[in-house]
Amino acid sequence: VLTEAIHTPLLQDRYLSLKAVKYTFNAAKDFSKEIVIKDKGLIEERAKYLQQKAFELLKTVEEKGLFKAIEEGLFADTKRPFEGGKGLEGVFLKSDKYFNSVEEILIGNTMNSI
Repeated sequence: VLTEAIHTPLLQDRYLSLKAVKYTFNAAKDFSKEIVIKDKGLIEERAKYLQQKAFELLKTVEEKGLFKAIEEGLFADTKRPFEGGKGLEGVFLKSDKYFNSVEEILIGNTMNSI
């Protein structure tokens, strides 16, 4: 995500990230026909290592709580205080009377194209 943890995350960043993932998966879909992963080889060992590190991170987040983990900078060493962060002054509750006439169309089009 282009602006995550640096600026207020923008919806288009999420869209671009998902679009890039879809592109990558499509481009690599036939790799398994050409590539064989060796038993206990570099790729397998690295995958096991990363899976273990991800599991440890998730356990730490579960123990501390998501907001405490963010405050402590557990994600990409980027800290964000619970009551702070860039863009906090621009966050407000949406009125019950608020209506976005194109929201359903945008959500439908975005999700269908990913």
